Amino acid sequence: MIDRAHLVPITRVRHERVFLAFVNEEEMNRRNFLRGIMNAACGVVALGTVMTVAACSTTGGTAAPTMQLNWVYDFAAAGPVLAEVDKYFAKTGAGDVQLQPGGSNIAPDPIVASGKALVGVSSPEVTAAANKGGANLKIVAATLQSNPYTVLSLAGDPIRRPQDLVGKTIAVEPTAMTPWRGFLAVNGIDPESVKTVPPNYDLSLLTTGKVDGYLAFVTNDEVTLKTKGVDYVSMPFDKNGYPSVGETIMVDESSLTSRRDEVKKLIHAVILGWQAAAADPSGTASVIVDHYGESLGLTLDDQTAKLQAMAPLIIVPGTTNRVLQVTPDRASATVESLRKAGVPVDVDGLFDLSIVDEIYAENPEIAQ
Repeated sequence: MIDRAHLVPITRVRHERVFLAFVNEEEMNRRNFLRGIMNAACGVVALGTVMTVAACSTTGGTAAPTMQLNWVYDFAAAGPVLAEVDKYFAKTGAGDVQLQPGGSNIAPDPIVASGKALVGVSSPEVTAAANKGGANLKIVAATLQSNPYTVLSLAGDPIRRPQDLVGKTIAVEPTAMTPWRGFLAVNGIDPESVKTVPPNYDLSLLTTGKVDGYLAFVTNDEVTLKTKGVDYVSMPFDKNGYPSVGETIMVDESSLTSRRDEVKKLIHAVILGWQAAAADPSGTASVIVDHYGESLGLTLDDQTAKLQAMAPLIIVPGTTNRVLQVTPDRASATVESLRKAGVPVDVDGLFDLSIVDEIYAENPEIAQ
């Protein structure tokens, strides 16, 4: 079931999903994270500037199957949306899964840690920080097998390699500062040598020359520049020293034993959804626009182009991964990038790759 109760009209879909509402990533500590868990357990939901608090629940891990997204029902949620619309949840026996939209004030990690959702969509940086703050979460799958971050610049003043950043002004959202600083550290660049400003999701800062570069997702703002015919240069993180998976799916570690079958059935359905989306971007875009286009300001051409841009990140050419499947090498590369970014973590502490591996082993007909 798709929850439409929390849908609110917006005029511009952000290029990056805000993963933490209650605290900046690099400032997360145990006390703040536990406060976030308490807020989630008590039903704190923020919409715009309005916050409502429902009665506290003590059911915790007994919640019905719920998937907490990290952003709205646009192209980036195509897999879960198709899992609902095309009845893949029913096909895999996952039951009446509740999809909950995310937003700028929704933090999936504490929601999952509190037991209010069975699974959630996040990022390696945020989940690692959540665990450091007292959570016990595991990444079990990843929509994107390649780091989606890139630095965009205009062709007239290109930023082609990390060293070109020195002396430049780059637009970086506050929520992206952890991967940004990690990227600089990996490439031996002094953060003081690069000026950063908050863009407030305004790409015109780049196109009008107010900044030299713009930190973006290759699946979003880069597509926007391309469709507008802007002559630009893209410097992707993944090809410049900062490989990582993205749009990760995490669960509370306890669910891997107490609710393992539910987790597998839900993830199985989302795999089928993403397989369908990758096979038919235009048809999938039509579904999304038909359901949410008016309320979210989505257009068919834009959503189609962005889904097409996602395809090589979902299944990276030349690799052996399947949809949502994180290979051991990719998990190791992600952890190494996090370490270089100053986040102490190891593969076993952050990932559990067995769920998706078991799904493919038990359902060989879905292997692609």
